[in-house]
Amino acid sequence: KLEENYGFHPEATIIFHNILEFADKFSSFKENEVLVIGEETGRFLRDVMHAKIKVSNQIGYKSLKRYDALIIGSEIQEEEINWDMLQKFASEGHTVLIMPRDETPNFLMEKVKIEPICKDVNSKRTLHVAVKVRTKVTSGYNSEDFKNWPEAPVDKILKIQHAEDVEPLIYVAYGSLEGRIGGARPYPKEIFPLGAGLVRIRRGKGEIFLSQLKLLRNNPSAMFILNMILTQLGVRLCAS
Repeated sequence: KLEENYGFHPEATIIFHNILEFADKFSSFKENEVLVIGEETGRFLRDVMHAKIKVSNQIGYKSLKRYDALIIGSEIQEEEINWDMLQKFASEGHTVLIMPRDETPNFLMEKVKIEPICKDVNSKRTLHVAVKVRTKVTSGYNSEDFKNWPEAPVDKILKIQHAEDVEPLIYVAYGSLEGRIGGARPYPKEIFPLGAGLVRIRRGKGEIFLSQLKLLRNNPSAMFILNMILTQLGVRLCAS
């Protein structure tokens, strides 16, 4: 009962604002042709998110040109991807979303490093994820939406190596907890920056987004954020 708890219960207030923002954006929704490279990723988006997408394991430039956006699944190996072709595709005004990877894409090798989050961390610290820049894949949700995940939203982070064309959009940090006030959530006393969870690389008229967010999860927070991202990319989500 959101209307009864609005303004009194923090989670209800956040959800209510998110619904209003989503409704406003959906009123001007423009459906795009979106291709997903990767059977596993495509299966999750179709079966769980009910996304209207095309799925393939192979891409050629002629067939790629008919699409507005491209999603590269984590299961696609480095040697299977023609990064030059994808950068050209983005430069012509399209969007490419790269799902979490274990290794840095070749075209970013000297600009970004993918590193695991240190597991040996003081138990009084907690992981914080903060949305800092609004773009088509960081709209409709905010930092609060990462706080109710049953697991860490990221396993690995993106370390930017002084690259002017790589822009961090979502930051990841550890916070040392100060304590609670009444029944409120613990708040961080100190912040220890780790790196980025999502970055943007501009190419010509388009954009490439590299994400380390673990969005293919059956938990409400992850599904809500993935819903927002897919909607912003122009993916129609059908009722089950």
